[in-house]
Amino acid sequence: MSGISETGYFPISLMGPTKQTFNYGDATSATVSSHIFHWLARLYNKPELVGYKYEVEPNGGGAYGLGMYRPFEDTPDFTSIMPLDKMFVSADYVASTRSSWIDQNALFAAYIAGANRTGHGDMDIGSFVLEALGTRWITDFGQDDYWADGAFDFSVGGTRWKYYRKGAEGHNVVVMNPSKIPSGAPYREGQNPMGKGEIAPFKSSKQSSYGVIDMTDAYSRDVSDYKRGFALINNRSQFVVRDEIKTLKPSDIYSFFHTQQKIHIADSKTAYMYTGIDFEHATTMLRIDLITDAQNAEFKEMKAEKFSFSDPLPDGVTGLDNSAYKKLTVYIPQATDPTINVIFTP
Repeated sequence: MSGISETGYFPISLMGPTKQTFNYGDATSATVSSHIFHWLARLYNKPELVGYKYEVEPNGGGAYGLGMYRPFEDTPDFTSIMPLDKMFVSADYVASTRSSWIDQNALFAAYIAGANRTGHGDMDIGSFVLEALGTRWITDFGQDDYWADGAFDFSVGGTRWKYYRKGAEGHNVVVMNPSKIPSGAPYREGQNPMGKGEIAPFKSSKQSSYGVIDMTDAYSRDVSDYKRGFALINNRSQFVVRDEIKTLKPSDIYSFFHTQQKIHIADSKTAYMYTGIDFEHATTMLRIDLITDAQNAEFKEMKAEKFSFSDPLPDGVTGLDNSAYKKLTVYIPQATDPTINVIFTP
């Protein structure tokens, strides 16, 4: 079957230098390790998959790992074979890009398109995670309460989208005109629940990479055209998120970047995320610059919670606690056809 031979590369490509994976949908960020890597390595003559298995689970994986194990004459280091940039296409479009496979401080990003209404899907077309300096700076929540009421109600206006972690508000995407949408409207949670998007083009070179998602279908209520691009630039030392939006009318625009790290806003167009006691004594730091043609654009820090005017969950239903998270936000009031560049520099 076409694509099965690439299966082993999928979790490897979505693992960052921190050994966390891109946990979109209902996934966790835990490193993926399975005895299936032994089977795939033997079936498709890809010994580097066994090299990955040894890297993330040196003890071999117990009885199942022993049963699957077959020796290779040579087990190459998977990092010497894997490309820096990789895209996978199925129901979802998922891509990753990085500056190095061997540097633990490398810059790494992964992003998603595809269809919102897929099994375990979220309103996350255009969302991403980002790592650098051994830290995950931009995060995805992944799972909410898996067995909560309505967690798999994927219908238009369904309960799933009302959970913060499942709607667009809880992802690293744009939300447009949230206060102007009537309660109960089908796109109330930020994206078209039936929306789709593809990554095209996706390009890679030694010095850089980029991918572009057509976001128009996901935001069809508010735009005539919308492209979101992701690029690793300047010899893979900086990461850029670029939004080119053609609005149907002047629109309030929020662009969210969720994090568990601290945020310092230096001015309306410059912000930092950092680790450590405080900004003056930061252990590691990520600079974030906003470049846009839109008037009155500014960085804001917001709590990782729904807008007060967003549709609530049904009585007695709650999601998981998000108090350990916050979000850096680009806010642009009454924007017309903005181009928004957010540049991340470790």
